[in-house]
Amino acid sequence: MSTLTPRCSSATEGKMDQTGDTILRSEADPLTSSLLAFLGSGYVVNVWNRSGDIGTGQGAVSFFHQTRMVLGVNFHINRVLCDSGFYGSTFIEYLEKKRLSYIIAVPISPPIQREILQVKQWHTLSKGVEIGEFAFQRYDPKWTKPRRYVVVRQSIYRRPKALGKQPRLFKDLIDRSTYRISVMITNDATSTPEEIWRSYRPRANDENAIKDLKRGLWVWDL
Repeated sequence: MSTLTPRCSSATEGKMDQTGDTILRSEADPLTSSLLAFLGSGYVVNVWNRSGDIGTGQGAVSFFHQTRMVLGVNFHINRVLCDSGFYGSTFIEYLEKKRLSYIIAVPISPPIQREILQVKQWHTLSKGVEIGEFAFQRYDPKWTKPRRYVVVRQSIYRRPKALGKQPRLFKDLIDRSTYRISVMITNDATSTPEEIWRSYRPRANDENAIKDLKRGLWVWDL
């Protein structure tokens, strides 16, 4: 495994914000399995580049612990935003033990699809965008309690470029087959579903940083 920890230079280090969101991202292909950490501004603070046969979520706790060390004891993490590679009981319970607020994307597995089908109340945010929520406890002995899930569905007719998945279970349901779905898990019990979604959306800004890293090849060639 190669570990790369970029940091700002001494000339700019003192100017780095001392509070913000920490964004965790997993990237995988047949040859590599990488974990990346960003600040909300897109600044890269930690990268692990590993063999492609390592699961994306493996080592998530150690990776995040090292990322916090890189940020320093004076940096306050407002919120941890993660892609679905970090959706696992060990990492989630670690964040809760540290009393860190998190929003993590959720793979839309058959049990999650069945929960979405049970959502009765959908709030319209804008044309073609609706949001709901549900509580769910995974069928896993390590999953000690129900947790809060927020689900967004976007009409593929009104928003053809919308992000999200079209679950296989929904394709045969006339009233569900025209949506792309996104699901997030969070321990934020006070924010509205819309606030949760809008807090998570800026995570897309890390795409530019990833493109820059891949374009330069200096991470993926380690």
